[in-house]
Amino acid sequence: MNRLQTHVKWRLGILVALVYLLIPYTLGIESDVQITDQLTFFVNWLIIAVIAAWFVHRSHPRNSLELILLGVFVFYLYILHQLVSYIPLSFYLSGEYTRDLSIIWENVNLVPFQTIQHVFIYPISETHHIIQSGGNLLLLVPFAFILRLFGFTASVVKTTAVVFFISIGIESFQFVLNLLASGHAGIAPESKTRTIDIDDVILNTLGGYLGALLYSFYSKKMKR
Repeated sequence: MNRLQTHVKWRLGILVALVYLLIPYTLGIESDVQITDQLTFFVNWLIIAVIAAWFVHRSHPRNSLELILLGVFVFYLYILHQLVSYIPLSFYLSGEYTRDLSIIWENVNLVPFQTIQHVFIYPISETHHIIQSGGNLLLLVPFAFILRLFGFTASVVKTTAVVFFISIGIESFQFVLNLLASGHAGIAPESKTRTIDIDDVILNTLGGYLGALLYSFYSKKMKR
């Protein structure tokens, strides 16, 4: 990878990060919100900026297509964080801490396939389960693809294993956020907590496997 390509990949990564940072202000979303909400957004943005910078540093795009895919991946990291690991700092800063931590077991499922089976048993009435399961299946497909594309993992098995542990990390992090949320007054548990589900891990891991296979297909096509 020559110096020009290195400069281009960094400029692209920075551009994508800045675009994501400025979107709320461009759309006027942040104009009427409190300073704690703006701080929350910026801190979360900064966390992913550091992670994205590591990926950009370690990635070596070989052509224009891979440069574009790297830029898309950086944007994807921000969206992924927004969906599964966003830290609601404004809530913790403004809410009253009661120290009464508790686990809402109704939001925890440790029985494999309990959620997934709803897709097949109640395909019409349980539409939200279909959407949720489909989303969890596709969630880490791009992540697995990029891991293979830029050589972070060398095989389908290793990629799937990495995605499995990432999914475990996501669910564990959400569990911690739920626990912290329970210790703050004025929060409706059903609207401020996430569901911790072993089926999410199963579907995320399957998605990682599909993403790794997708790269194998892509690699074969590019070699022709």
